[in-house]
Amino acid sequence: MSKQDLAAKYGTSKSSKQLVNAAIRAELPGGTEALDLYAHCRAMNERFHQPDTEKAYHLAADVVEALAAAIRQRYGLPLRQD
Repeated sequence: MSKQDLAAKYGTSKSSKQLVNAAIRAELPGGTEALDLYAHCRAMNERFHQPDTEKAYHLAADVVEALAAAIRQRYGLPLRQD
């Protein structure tokens, strides 16, 4: 599969990140919950800046990154470089 397949399935006007997130939600078990938890943890960390919220945010980010890597591999997209 390719990025074109991903775009055809989830919308051509979306960025790669949005396409990957849409695929995570649709194709991977627990993907919706993981992305929702990540967004919640991110907001809590930005608001409170506590060690517990930071740890939860990083754990959720690790899970979402693993899910994104699975989708990127499935569709032949390059892995994100930070």
